[in-house]
Amino acid sequence: MNISCSKIDILTIKNGWDYTTLSQKSGISRSQIATLRKRETCQIKTALKLAKALGVDVTEIIETEV
Repeated sequence: MNISCSKIDILTIKNGWDYTTLSQKSGISRSQIATLRKRETCQIKTALKLAKALGVDVTEIIETEV
């Protein structure tokens, strides 16, 4: 699943967090967050964890192919 790193960045900043805090809130390791940001892809369960931690619907952080 393709994700929008820019949207994740914006939501993380809006929450006043850094990636350590996002890692703690989502239960996803910092290294896994770094990897998914680099690849801009992840599994659906990872996207769901990120969205839940950020307080948004998963559709707000995924990229849809046109």
